[in-house]
Amino acid sequence: MLNLDRLIAVSPQRRSGVILCKQHHAEFAGPGAALGGFLDQGVNQVLLINDPQLIYLESRQERQAAYSRRIQWLHWLQKITNRQQPRLRAQQLIDSFEAFFGSVTVTEIPAEVLARLVGTSAKTIHELWEGKAVESSVCADYLPEFEPAFCRSLF
Repeated sequence: MLNLDRLIAVSPQRRSGVILCKQHHAEFAGPGAALGGFLDQGVNQVLLINDPQLIYLESRQERQAAYSRRIQWLHWLQKITNRQQPRLRAQQLIDSFEAFFGSVTVTEIPAEVLARLVGTSAKTIHELWEGKAVESSVCADYLPEFEPAFCRSLF
């Protein structure tokens, strides 16, 4: 298992990330984001997406940049979570992750983990995967660009 005692970061050079499952929710740390140390106490499961390269943060400047990226990824996920309808939250997360990681990779992530990221049920995720999704025209109005501005410049 990944040792989260020391502060590390997901390399900004790859389209990869880490999902950190805690008791009642999950968090996503995308490219450039810090993880470990005091940030991730209480993590009970770690899911690596697209074989992320994890790097040690040596300087204060590197740590500050990685903390900032983690906060930006949390804000991105919070925007999705703020939607009232669980299906829209789940659909936006799935669409965003598919755009970033590819649909094959997203289907390998357990539905329970995706559900914990946006506060919905695994049943909702399964229904969306089975084609009972919200009409795409309805969802389109709720789907902002996935990659945060800080990430667009990396690829």
